[in-house]
Parts: sequence; C-alpha cells; structure tokens
Amino acid sequence: TPAYARTHPAARPLGIDWLANDYPVVVSGWVRAGDTETVEASFADGTTATLPVTWVSSPIDAGFFVYPVPSAHQTRADALASVVALDANGNVVGRQDFRLTDPLDEDVMQTLPDGTTYSLPRRADAANARKAISFRSTKGSEVYLWLMPRTGGGVCYLFNRGQGCDPANFMAGIPSALNGGLSGGADPILFFAQTKPDVAAIELRYQEGENERLTPVDGFVLAEITPAHYKLGTRLVAAVALDRSGKAIDTQRYDPQDVGVYPCRTPTDLGYGVKACP
Repeated sequence: TPAYARTHPAARPLGIDWLANDYPVVVSGWVRAGDTETVEASFADGTTATLPVTWVSSPIDAGFFVYPVPSAHQTRADALASVVALDANGNVVGRQDFRLTDPLDEDVMQTLPDGTTYSLPRRADAANARKAISFRSTKGSEVYLWLMPRTGGGVCYLFNRGQGCDPANFMAGIPSALNGGLSGGADPILFFAQTKPDVAAIELRYQEGENERLTPVDGFVLAEITPAHYKLGTRLVAAVALDRSGKAIDTQRYDPQDVGVYPCRTPTDLGYGVKACP
C-alpha cells in the first residue's frame, strides 16, 4: 500500500542494482505493477532511452529489466545519469540517480616502477609506487602489495585481488581496527586488511587450533591461506587485532561453512543450476 511504501524502501515502485567502473555499465532492477508504465534511462548529454521490461503477473505483480549501458554512454559527457519509472501520464514515480565519478578518481592505465601496467585511479602516483609486500604462493604465483602516494594526501594500494585510494586518516573514520578480510573464491586464497596505528599484529585463528601471526607493513597485512587450511575442520575462523601489549582490540569472525570460499575438486550442486565448493 502507499502508506507501507513510504516507510519501507523495498516496497517503493522502483528498485535498482548496478555494476560500474568509472560509470554504470550494467543496470538491473524491478518495478511494481500498477505504479509504472515505462522505465527510462537518462544520460548526461540529455538523451534518453526506454528500457524493455518483462512483466510477471500475480502473485508477483512486477516488471524486471536488465540494461547493458552502451559503450557510447560510458564517458563523462554522456554517462548514465538516472533511471526513472514513469506512470501512464509520464509522471516520475521512482528514480535512481548516478553521480559522476570525480575526474581524479577515474581509472587510467598507469605504469609501475617494475614496468607492469594496471588500471589505477588518476590520484594514484604510480611512478612513485613501491612494492611493500611480495612473496610466492604455495603454487608459485606472486602475491604482491604495491603502495603509492595519493594526490591530495593519503595512500593508494594495489594487490592481487583489488585496489583502492584512501584519503589521509581514512582508517580513523572506520569503527573497526581492521578494514578488509578473507578474499576467497580463487587460488590463492588471501587475507588482506588495512589496520589502525594501534594494531601491532594480526592473529589468524583456524578451526583446529592453529594460530598464525601477521605484522602490519605500513598499516597493511597480506598473507596466503594455504591449501593446508582448505578442508572443513582446518579453515580460518577469526582474525584478531592485537595491540603492542598483546591485548585483543578487535575480532573479525568467519563462518568456515560458507560456500564458494575454498576451492575443491567436486563442487556441490546447490540447485537452480548453481554449483559451488562447500
């Protein structure tokens, strides 16, 4: 009902999810039947496009859409600006706006001191990057962490599974002493986190009672969760931040039964055509 929709966002006429790099590249969502006649995309250059909607009858009573944003609309001048739901009279009944990326946060190809190239934010001073952590995984691939200055202050980082550019004092605004965690789903499985200055060590705790101590390097930790900890009964269950006296000041817990984190030889059939490692 309208009264319920006013206080429950999930009940509103339009729901949107999207994938983006510097600009939205894929938009998907739903609209509630009865409220919406059409769904329209508006772009920064003033043009619009009507999105195809697949309507599902009662008891669902909703329409669904997936819209791959054309490559021509992935620049600052003509990026996707909003998606709106319109009623039969052309009135907007639901809206999702997309904020343009700050030019300094746009990704561009940059070259690191070792000659490798990566897509990094313009703010990342790749020419002055340094490899803070580097080691070989159990299977021989390099695990690495590059750190580099950030234009405007702060630090940018790049490791095997991701990157970021954080302003100065970024961690001061984070309630947890750790920002990051277990990065699974591919081999090698990694533990990556930023730490607050009062964190002297990170203790990884496993199901069978084994502990592993990590020392932050310039406020970062990066380690491999080795194949010895892939099997249920040996997996990571907690990462504990310790201060200089050895006191625990923060703990992140992990469910060892989460699917899709650790590799396996035979994935389990989860139904609906989905298979994952248990």
